[in-house]
Amino acid sequence: MKIFFEKWFRKKSSEEIPEVPIEKNPIRSVEKKVDERWQEIPLYIEVSEEEKSLVAVVAASVASSLKNETALSIKNIRKKNPEAQAVSLIAAALAAEINPNSQFVIKKIYQKKGERDA
Repeated sequence: MKIFFEKWFRKKSSEEIPEVPIEKNPIRSVEKKVDERWQEIPLYIEVSEEEKSLVAVVAASVASSLKNETALSIKNIRKKNPEAQAVSLIAAALAAEINPNSQFVIKKIYQKKGERDA
């Protein structure tokens, strides 16, 4: 019986183990081909200078009310794209009709090039 277990559970010598080449990065990213006929609609867009100054003043006043010696640096101010927001609401509503007990996150929205305001 001992020979039976030694046959199945013995350690293999280095001569019996075949060498397998190891790749540096075995996981390869799959690049999705972007169709040239489609363009991405940004979820957030830049705001005008008037809106930037208003938001900066409000943010600075809120931050200064918390601590008097606060330095605030605003690097970027954006707002939701109304077009993308409308499309995402419509798409989520249509998808929720199929499965009412679900939640959806819209990550990207594309439209055909040349069909703006159509």
